[in-house]
Amino acid sequence: MQYPLLRNSFLPLQGVNRTGVAHLTTFVGVLLWLALQLALFWVQGTGGGTAYGAHLGGLAMGVILALALRMPRQAGLDRLLHDAARRRASGNFHASVGLLQRYLELQPSDEAAQLDLARALQMSGDPGRSLNIFRRIVDARLAARDIEAACDLYLEAHRANHVFHLEAEAQKQIAFWLEKRGYAVEASSAHLDLVRFHPDAEGVDHAMARAATLLATRPGEKHRAIDLLRRTIRDFPESALRPLLEDELLRLRQPT
Repeated sequence: MQYPLLRNSFLPLQGVNRTGVAHLTTFVGVLLWLALQLALFWVQGTGGGTAYGAHLGGLAMGVILALALRMPRQAGLDRLLHDAARRRASGNFHASVGLLQRYLELQPSDEAAQLDLARALQMSGDPGRSLNIFRRIVDARLAARDIEAACDLYLEAHRANHVFHLEAEAQKQIAFWLEKRGYAVEASSAHLDLVRFHPDAEGVDHAMARAATLLATRPGEKHRAIDLLRRTIRDFPESALRPLLEDELLRLRQPT
């Protein structure tokens, strides 16, 4: 007859140890430690319990200092962020959104948490609110002249949802800086999004021309560049760029 419970109870006697990690909340851990200190202090008595009394006094002083420095509030905020990240990692994006919203009610200026909320909203099926947050942060980065961060966040939002765009002037800036950073395809897309979402904005003809020029440098995009140049000449017959556009169109149409 087998007795698994009895057999497993004597595993150490058979030279077998099963080790692992038990996760406890800090509160439970402190209570267990406190109970141990009190028990040892009681066993040792006044003769040998000085050290345990010092431990308890240190705990009391730590609690007083933590309360004075408002550390419980910060711990509560950190807990919200930790739980939100854990929910997001497990795929529970709606719960992550709720936790991040609670955190931002208390810390509305935390840009990193705002970005986490935008990503969680995107994954939870609320792209509208997500893109609004991205738009606000990209505008703030542009205003602060943090061009690298602005471009990176713009690209992240645009990859997540191709309808993402900025207001006309900000869209022009992003297209310009993407081009300066060597992102030819992304810059041409940003120029074309200016045309798509702000057709009446000043400089739309220039945006189309720049998109065509950038595409012309990419393998396999020559025909698309030619189509864009034709559209620009057709849609903006009075453009000051027309002579240059016609020359570029003639050059691209020549056999290589």
